[in-house]
Amino acid sequence: MGTKDYFKNLLKIVCEDENLPLQKVKYTRTDNNVYISIRNNIKGDVELDVIEILSNLLHILVPLKIDFRHYYTLYPHKKGLDEFVIVFKKEDYLNLNLKLETGDF
Repeated sequence: MGTKDYFKNLLKIVCEDENLPLQKVKYTRTDNNVYISIRNNIKGDVELDVIEILSNLLHILVPLKIDFRHYYTLYPHKKGLDEFVIVFKKEDYLNLNLKLETGDF
């Protein structure tokens, strides 16, 4: 990956501006994919912070027309949302960072 992760920095700034806890967001990179997971700590319900972080992510990604997939995991016996994960192909994530670096939207 490049020397700067512009998307990660942008999300950090947006979350700090809205007083959202960054410890809920975890980045994982593999050879082919980049995963951004957002952990929910309330069983049986969804924390408002998780929804706000997802909203911020979508407000960044949708206008830039970046491809991504998502999935979620539940606590056992469907007791509520455990985490929400957004998955990018490595090329799409690099393209996202290039768009943010150059401002070419």
